[in-house]
Amino acid sequence: MDDKNSFKQNLQAQIDGYAARLDALTARLSEAATQSSAEIEQQVQVLRAKLKEARGKLGHVVETGPDAWADVKEGFDKAWQELKTAFEKANKRL
Repeated sequence: MDDKNSFKQNLQAQIDGYAARLDALTARLSEAATQSSAEIEQQVQVLRAKLKEARGKLGHVVETGPDAWADVKEGFDKAWQELKTAFEKANKRL
């Protein structure tokens, strides 16, 4: 269970970090030119959806029993990688 607790705490900290980065991107949206605002807003919406998905997966990590832990962790790892990739793409575009 220690491994699961450590995993959960680490992921919660990372999700919080990405939420802060998303807030910063949203703030930059208000400063962007009107033409690029639509593109930035679209990226923000994608990132919000990915972040929401990661939070949902984290909830599954918390609720899962030891027998299903490996499967849940694998699913979360995939969602987490998608979130990281989406943030990297958004940062490059902005």
